[in-house]
Amino acid sequence: MFCTCPAYAERERDVIDKLSSETVNEEFRKTQFELDRIIRYSTSDTANPPTDAELDSAFGTPNKGFLAVLDDDGGGTAVYLIFSDGTSWFHQLMTKAV
Repeated sequence: MFCTCPAYAERERDVIDKLSSETVNEEFRKTQFELDRIIRYSTSDTANPPTDAELDSAFGTPNKGFLAVLDDDGGGTAVYLIFSDGTSWFHQLMTKAV
């Protein structure tokens, strides 16, 4: 049930006003920075497709929910999206946009 009292409505408007676009943009930048730290990037030289051992070498022991990008040998021709369920590695070869 929603409160319709004027004092509550005024307080709610004050909170909304404080969430200016500057604040929202700053929070987005913080979130983007956190994602950049979480999604790792490697230019390790791997087989095509990369093996379990090569992914262990590039990223360490897999954690559940781990995400990364592997740019094979940094060449930009074989780029993989890497995921782990905490036990196994999964990869998807990405297609370069033209």
